Amino acid sequence: PLDQYWAGPFKVGEWNSSSKVLTVVRNDKWWGQKPALERITWREMSSQAEQAAYKNNEIDYVDASTLSSYNELSGVANTDIRKGSALSVGNYEINPEKVPLPVRRAFVAALNREQLQKLRYEKLGWKETLPGSMCMLPMQEGYQDNYPTKLGKDVATKILEDAGYTKSGDYYTKDGAKVSYPVITFGSDPVVSSTAQFLVQQMKEVGIELTIENHGASEMSSIISSKNFAIKTGGYGITTSPVDAANYFYISETNNGHGKDLDSLAATMMSTEDPKEQLKIMNELEKRHLDEVAIYVPTHNGPNFKACRKGLANYGPMLFGLPYYNPNVWINVGWEK
Repeated sequence: PLDQYWAGPFKVGEWNSSSKVLTVVRNDKWWGQKPALERITWREMSSQAEQAAYKNNEIDYVDASTLSSYNELSGVANTDIRKGSALSVGNYEINPEKVPLPVRRAFVAALNREQLQKLRYEKLGWKETLPGSMCMLPMQEGYQDNYPTKLGKDVATKILEDAGYTKSGDYYTKDGAKVSYPVITFGSDPVVSSTAQFLVQQMKEVGIELTIENHGASEMSSIISSKNFAIKTGGYGITTSPVDAANYFYISETNNGHGKDLDSLAATMMSTEDPKEQLKIMNELEKRHLDEVAIYVPTHNGPNFKACRKGLANYGPMLFGLPYYNPNVWINVGWEK
């Protein structure tokens, strides 16, 4: 990091790439409001190491959005659990190079997202609207539920049978090949395991065989970038630019040529000046892509729970008030007197 090319209330004090520690300090050349803190230090750590460091008073906040982390941290002395909605959408991503369109569409129709959410969040006490978009939160202006409305076991089996698949025992086959795919999960959180097992049972009911392949979180980047998966769990951030997000997810260039029929609609969306009209086109594009191409399957937005040291002021879940939208956040973070 080269401070001479930047401006802001903080500058780099120390950057250690081997220990993965970054410290920023007040910038004495900053002409704006003086920040409350003299320095802020970030350390890159695994989730388990973060929790241990928090309990040892080595760090001042840590994510507590999963059931295991919430249970681990909510009873720690001198702790506030600050709660809000996450700026993200969890999803299943289906690789169109490995999974044919009829199977992708049947997967979308058969998926019981309500039950998955119950498994994921009931014990956390978190409730939310099922997401109908990869690009927007239900609370955002212009949001529309774009998830297909024709759902259920009968719909899924009809999609497969109309495409020439036939039942052989518990599972469908076509051209001698069983409809069988691995679903890739990441990390060791028990909820990840339980929801994956439920998915396997759910898809068996409609004749689709799934097997679970779990990988460490450190492998996520390489697996995603190489497209070395048939179906994977994952998530994407929700930004203030849903139109740009739709133009990423739903153009054929992103999806190895799949969904070319919708490229002209995406181009129209990007060349439309009126923001409200853009959102209308975006919703049409997303609705059609979910139904006709079926690669990205939104399942949840989820909570953003932070375990924060009591007295830490002006920090926690903040939706679009996050520092990368509003750098002034860091000016006001500090400690109560």
